[in-house]
Amino acid sequence: MTSVPRTNVRSHLIRGGVSLKPSTHAPAGGDERHSGQVRWNSPYGFQYNKGKLVPHPQEFETLRLILDQFNEASTYEEVAAKLNTKKLRPRSAKQWTRFTVRQIVKWHHAHPKVF
Repeated sequence: MTSVPRTNVRSHLIRGGVSLKPSTHAPAGGDERHSGQVRWNSPYGFQYNKGKLVPHPQEFETLRLILDQFNEASTYEEVAAKLNTKKLRPRSAKQWTRFTVRQIVKWHHAHPKVF
């Protein structure tokens, strides 16, 4: 036992030419473990694929519908009602609410380069 952190010992050993097993702390492949999956921190309508933001196959069409409906001077509540009547579902809820629609619209208006 030493008072030197494990990461420092590991880096010194690697620089000295000692071959070690891969670290169990860092996931291998970086963002590739999320390839094709929706991450909760990805904006609605998009997903991360190999670390890049790409349109989500199912959500992107719903996103376009949300933004189109809202641009036609609909309220958040009207957009949510239309989505619910079409049986479209949000990521983690049973039905759309005006708050969910508002959050999506505000995020996409604040980040126009993403869309």
